[in-house]
Amino acid sequence: MPAHAYPDDLRQSRQDARTLPMRQSQAAGPALESARPGTSGIQAPDVLSALSPIGGRDVLPGDIVPPDEVHWDAPLPVRIRLKAGGGVEIRTLRDAGHFISGRYMTLEHSAALQALAVLILTAARTGHPDDMADAGMRLHAYARSLHLN
Repeated sequence: MPAHAYPDDLRQSRQDARTLPMRQSQAAGPALESARPGTSGIQAPDVLSALSPIGGRDVLPGDIVPPDEVHWDAPLPVRIRLKAGGGVEIRTLRDAGHFISGRYMTLEHSAALQALAVLILTAARTGHPDDMADAGMRLHAYARSLHLN
């Protein structure tokens, strides 16, 4: 892992190496049983989602947008074209949310990803130009650090 990685990333990588996702889901036990009546099976545990610490969310912006997050369609101050993911261009907060949620490619769990998700959520809630600029520029830097654009 690069020397510039977040300390939390290094700790998470060591933890993942010791506790594989299958072991994590098995350790969660009965909590993973389907909660819907008339269905059976196992749902993915929250421990596998990089976004689950952020209000228990699995995706951004999600199917149902909370009333306090009205700015998902606001344009970002920079357009981010991804080389990976079929040349997707991220233009709005909604596009950024889909990117963070893994719609275009799988992103590894990291403190940087979680921090970026918080910035995107803040911008979706406030719509303030400074919040939009911060989310857009940090998303651009995150994609560059992973060599995605």
